[in-house]
Amino acid sequence: MNAVGLFYDAERNCFVDEDGFVIWSIFEIISPNDLYLFKEKREYFLIPHRNSPDLMVELYYPEDDY
Repeated sequence: MNAVGLFYDAERNCFVDEDGFVIWSIFEIISPNDLYLFKEKREYFLIPHRNSPDLMVELYYPEDDY
């Protein structure tokens, strides 16, 4: 199973991919509920891609709280 990693930039309140590009359409990848839970728990998440069930999404929360 393939996975894509997204890193949360709390300072800019956005996600960036593994190459540092900003993800502008996050709700094409994860659901609003997934985003809410991720921001609430502030920890690593592994969830299925919203539109591609065979692809997993790894969400990384920054180690340092801003």
